[in-house]
Amino acid sequence: MRIFPALILMLSILWTVLAGSAAGNTDTTLESNHVPAVIKLGTCMNSAPYEFVDNKGNYSGITADYVRLLDKKLGREFKRTRCTDRERMFLAVDLRDVDFIPLVERTPELLKSMDFIFPYIQQPAVIVTRENSGLGNTLSSLKGRTIALPYRSGVRTYIEKLYGDNINLRSIIGPASSTLETVLIGDADAAILDLAVAADLLKRDRFDDMEISGFTDYVAVRGMAVRKGMEHLQTEILTALNSISPEEHSQIHEKWFIPKTVPFYKDDRLIAWTLIISGLCLGGFALILGWNASLKSVVRKRTASLEAVNSMLMQSITASTEQDTCEICLDRILETIQAELAFLAVQTEAGLDIRCTSPGTDLEFLPIHTETVKQTCEKRSGQIDLQSCADANYGIPRHLILVRFSNNEREQLVAGIARDEIFSDESVLVFESLVPTFEQVLSRKRAELRLLEKDKQILRAQRMESLGTMAGGIAHDFNNILGAIIANGEMIEMFHQLEDEGTNDKVSAILTAAYRGRDVVRQVLDFARPRNESAKPLKLNGLIKETESLLRASLPQSCKITLDLEDDVIIMANSTQISQVIMNLCMNAAQAMDKEGGEIRIALRTGNRIPQDLINGTEIDSNRSVMMRIKDNGPGMGKEVLERIFDPFFTTKPPGEGTGLGLAVVAGIVSSYGGNIKVESTPGRGAEFNILFPLCDDIPMEEINDFNDSEYGAGRILFVDDQQDLLDSYTEVLEKFGYSVNPFSDPLLAFEAFKNNPASYSLMLTDYNMPGMAGDELARSVMEIRPDLPVVLCTGYSSRFDESKAEGLGLAALLKKPVSIRELNEAVAKFIDLGEA
Repeated sequence: MRIFPALILMLSILWTVLAGSAAGNTDTTLESNHVPAVIKLGTCMNSAPYEFVDNKGNYSGITADYVRLLDKKLGREFKRTRCTDRERMFLAVDLRDVDFIPLVERTPELLKSMDFIFPYIQQPAVIVTRENSGLGNTLSSLKGRTIALPYRSGVRTYIEKLYGDNINLRSIIGPASSTLETVLIGDADAAILDLAVAADLLKRDRFDDMEISGFTDYVAVRGMAVRKGMEHLQTEILTALNSISPEEHSQIHEKWFIPKTVPFYKDDRLIAWTLIISGLCLGGFALILGWNASLKSVVRKRTASLEAVNSMLMQSITASTEQDTCEICLDRILETIQAELAFLAVQTEAGLDIRCTSPGTDLEFLPIHTETVKQTCEKRSGQIDLQSCADANYGIPRHLILVRFSNNEREQLVAGIARDEIFSDESVLVFESLVPTFEQVLSRKRAELRLLEKDKQILRAQRMESLGTMAGGIAHDFNNILGAIIANGEMIEMFHQLEDEGTNDKVSAILTAAYRGRDVVRQVLDFARPRNESAKPLKLNGLIKETESLLRASLPQSCKITLDLEDDVIIMANSTQISQVIMNLCMNAAQAMDKEGGEIRIALRTGNRIPQDLINGTEIDSNRSVMMRIKDNGPGMGKEVLERIFDPFFTTKPPGEGTGLGLAVVAGIVSSYGGNIKVESTPGRGAEFNILFPLCDDIPMEEINDFNDSEYGAGRILFVDDQQDLLDSYTEVLEKFGYSVNPFSDPLLAFEAFKNNPASYSLMLTDYNMPGMAGDELARSVMEIRPDLPVVLCTGYSSRFDESKAEGLGLAALLKKPVSIRELNEAVAKFIDLGEA
């Protein structure tokens, strides 16, 4: 009979366990889908200044203030679970007695059970020792010593990675005061705590013979955390946190982290010493005030430094470009250190190549010797006095601080600050502490942009392939149509003499329109199938100079071109296609600056002067590449335009003024040579096109296209006609017959170009009736400079200018419009040959 009570007891226990398990599972499911009516809040009762119970029994500290704000914004009830230390709080999380911890350091152990949602406190870890211990102020000076750390502190992992077993670490369970007591009783040589906790503890009498002897590079990030599986609670708290205004954040931080100056009339020690030693009253008073001001200044700078770090991290998330990220970080550095200039540069053999500045300036290069840069980067608190340099007029403030990035990327980045007043050692230390965050933010943004650019390249390649296939088919059909129009039109001009001059003009207009259509079709084909079969070794700097001389005559007077070229830059390419790339980009820039005018800068860069982001995603060797930069200071472009700028048939010009194929063809040409093109622009700050090409080596000099002027001596034609359609059509015809043509629609510009280099032309072909200067007047002026130059004049008004007048003027020939292709070719070939003979 005794078996039955035991059996009943066992069944009761089993039923309780199963019911508890089911309830636990139900509870887990519910809490993952619903926010509990009462939020179980875990608090530590002895963690000043973050959270503690004051002498009146009130829950106080920066965390308590944030909890009150959350309570007000959420409108929910918090049930506080009081814990004497952090270890017991984490145990309460595991036992599900705590849903939400308002203050905790982010560590790997915590992330296993909690979701970290809001970092709002960042404090550097400091070294605390007995006064005058002589242990040093850095972690490296503590090798072989015993250091006490709070249990589960993230600085432990940091020290173990740096020093391994060279430093003996002891984790102390309990409040932070227990860590300092371990040093007091001699069980440890030093303790490491975060700055705010250490400063609060050292104000107590039992720790009055201890001091903060130094800082570490580790920053403890503290924030709020929610137990895993409570996503809805996490979302609700995060929403409430985001509704906290910057003013509310600032008020809480200033209340607990910026010490209040104690008025002299409330300082008992000062009053006592004043009564005892009246003679030293004024001196002691001044000394204490100075000490208070100095301490307040240091704490404020440290606080400002931490706020700058937090601002860099948070604001960089919203930055869309690497340039924006640099400007955000430099702005924060400038504000924190109160410098006049902050910049990021790439260290080269010649000096510092400036990438970004704050505030924005035109500073592009600092010719500071590499050894000088090395010394100021390695010497702590080292400053460059620019006025002591041999050539110091760089247009920036006098005193300069430089700090190298420690990255392992191809380019060596250097951050710098400058101002006219000398920097204090404290300012230098703050700057050195901000640079690692700057480096981390920039590196993260570069990786993010590389992934984004890779996705864009894949999408763009797919879209271009589809459009190219479609464009090729359309171009084929249009070529058949235009071929018939052009063939019949030219046959009418060549073989049918029409007496009606109006009909001749109509045929000419038909052919002009057909030629224009043929040019558009050719652009479509260039976009669909960029060809580089005729690629040859090409001196890029020579081609740029040659193209620039042609551009000067056609650009508005308000636009100027400046060159900054490196010598002996040789690529494998077709000169016509590369010239087309340069002219397209420069003409686009000139059209954008047409109203206000401006400057176009063309530069060549090799080696480590090429931005890393331009090389990323390509197979080009970074050491064997060249970047061609075309930059203007025009109105710039917005983000919407930049995203579509290389799309075919996309244009911002009015209808009838652009086909939208220019930049698509440019991108196709660059891609066909294995290069890369990137554009950067901001409204109001101009546009910058960076084009990357691979260099070619081991090419015999006789095979390199050097673009000497002697190559354009014989067979070079100066062609002048104010009718742009005819100018373009005949220029194309003459070039097809093998001539080099310099076309001008303005006779005055043509005459200026001729005066600059009269010996380079073999023949001049000019219209008669032109605004500004008639054809006979232009011919007379040209022949006064070069009497031996053959001049062929074309006119449609034989009554006003006939053969006798042409012969009296000394012209080589007079052609009547419309001029047939055969007639034009025969006349040009005849008189160029005669001229050369």
